[in-house]
Amino acid sequence: MFNLFDPNSDFQIIAGSNLPHWFQPQVTYFITFRTEDSLPSHVTSRWYAEWSAWLARHGITTSMADWKDKLARLPEKFRKQYHEIFSQQYMENLDKGLGACVLRNPKLSKIVADSLLYFIVNSKNKCTLSDPGRCGFLTAPMLSV
Repeated sequence: MFNLFDPNSDFQIIAGSNLPHWFQPQVTYFITFRTEDSLPSHVTSRWYAEWSAWLARHGITTSMADWKDKLARLPEKFRKQYHEIFSQQYMENLDKGLGACVLRNPKLSKIVADSLLYFIVNSKNKCTLSDPGRCGFLTAPMLSV
């Protein structure tokens, strides 16, 4: 049985390299990752230009060592706008399958699927290659052995 996140129970939010990572013991997580070629360079260049311009309009440049802290200190309406614009736009672009999508090649997708299955074979995880440019799987943390 999969246990879902319960906002009324204790949980931790840990800063990740790009987005926060939420942790709650004994819940199921959906983990997804993409291949580097999932977005063509002209799409990522345009996205980064719009992203940098938005940050600059709010007094933030990514060359600042503390730019993520400055972003986190913006009023909530701007942080919400930031994630609505850039997270949503990024995911929509991924969903369009604009890149090379090397996982369309059955031999390559099998290598990735077999690797994931080898890693998770004795756990509660389920693996799927749901998209030719991304992989995703469900996992639940195991208690210490």
